[in-house]
Amino acid sequence: MVNEYKKILLLKGFELMDDYHFTSIKSLLAYDLGLTTKMQEEYNRIKITDLMEKKFQGVACLDKLIELAKDMPSLKNLVNNLRKEKSKVAKKIKTQEKAPVKKINQEEVGLAAPAPTARNKLTSEARGRIPVAQKRKTPNKEKTEAKRNKVSQEQSKPPGPSGASTSAAVDHPPLPQTSSSTPSNTSFTPKSVHKKNTIYEIQDNTGSMDVVGSGKWHNIKCEKGDKLRLFCLQLRTVDRKLKLVCGSHSFIKVIKAKKNKEGPMNVN
Repeated sequence: MVNEYKKILLLKGFELMDDYHFTSIKSLLAYDLGLTTKMQEEYNRIKITDLMEKKFQGVACLDKLIELAKDMPSLKNLVNNLRKEKSKVAKKIKTQEKAPVKKINQEEVGLAAPAPTARNKLTSEARGRIPVAQKRKTPNKEKTEAKRNKVSQEQSKPPGPSGASTSAAVDHPPLPQTSSSTPSNTSFTPKSVHKKNTIYEIQDNTGSMDVVGSGKWHNIKCEKGDKLRLFCLQLRTVDRKLKLVCGSHSFIKVIKAKKNKEGPMNVN
């Protein structure tokens, strides 16, 4: 279960943090992690996560990031999400801890039960046959529930582009996805409009990536060459590719290339 906190630290924390704030966090952790100036420049998000897991074991590694990030106003949403994910894992741990206790109590009751006498031996054997028949039906029920869960998970995934032209995934760090005082600009190239969402292809000096826009971010007015500022988007795997997906707290600002001004975002 320790790995669950590490997963949140990396995927929900550092990966959703832009370079400026990640560099700031490394500087604040330099003393605790024993980082030299060269290490601060060279260590990436994965390396810092590994060091934090060793230094602050269990939930302490996640608490340390929350403690440092909560004083940065532009990371307010990220901190709230980290606290929610931490609460989910804590509930999961409590549920798993209760299960063995229940099993032990049942075993103690079984040990305390008196040995069967000759009179009730036949009755006990007849009763014992009923649970066996019920147990045989259990695997079929579990398979049915597993299939239902699998279908629910597939339906809950964000819709991918149907017939859209998308660029291949490239080996580079994810584009900035959180609100910050210095968000990175990304250049918009083409877009593919579908019934429920729009796929925007963006580019910066690290490579290209698709942005899935839905709701009020469906088919926004932008042209090739415009700059897009992205705030609070979620990094998800859609059709085996990493994509930025708009959520309830997401925001996209369009900067027109010709006027070079940050005008209000237009929504169809």
